[in-house]
Amino acid sequence: MLELKDINLSYGDKKILEDVNVSFAEGTVSVISGASGSGKSSLIKLLNGVIPQFVNADVKGGIIVDDDDISQKDVAARSDFISTVFQNPKSQFYSINTTDEIVFALENRNLPKDEIVDTVKEYTEILGTKKLLDRDIFKLSGGEKQRISIARALLKDAPIILLDEVTANVDAENEQLIQTALQELLKNKTVIM
Repeated sequence: MLELKDINLSYGDKKILEDVNVSFAEGTVSVISGASGSGKSSLIKLLNGVIPQFVNADVKGGIIVDDDDISQKDVAARSDFISTVFQNPKSQFYSINTTDEIVFALENRNLPKDEIVDTVKEYTEILGTKKLLDRDIFKLSGGEKQRISIARALLKDAPIILLDEVTANVDAENEQLIQTALQELLKNKTVIM
């Protein structure tokens, strides 16, 4: 379970989140909606640690995952149990080759090569990204880039998945592929959109 306790977030004098108390149970999909600038993306960045590690903000309160306060953990430590897909996939690519991008997190966990190959095969079939392997990321459409970004995030098999407007800039065909794949892959996860 993921729980926010008395969360306050501000950028200087501008308050974004004030006294937020909410919990997200395993196996649920929670949708956060609001006007542009209301703090949706800031909340995602707070949960995954981008705030305050990379984005300067004043933060108070606790972020609890399974009775452990992760408020002081950095992005790398949180990435063991939180995966994030941002609205703009280009902002999180490490590689120009799609396969290298997808396996990046698995290689960093020092998984055996056979396990990586099997995992990539399973997920790319479900996500419909098999035809996108071993390609130049920057020659893909926006929807294809987003599917690569989703594949990379989901391959880690983290229990908490953060999706920041993942279908906002994709065409109808890619949106349907993404939604179908997410329904299959996000069972028993804590998902926040």
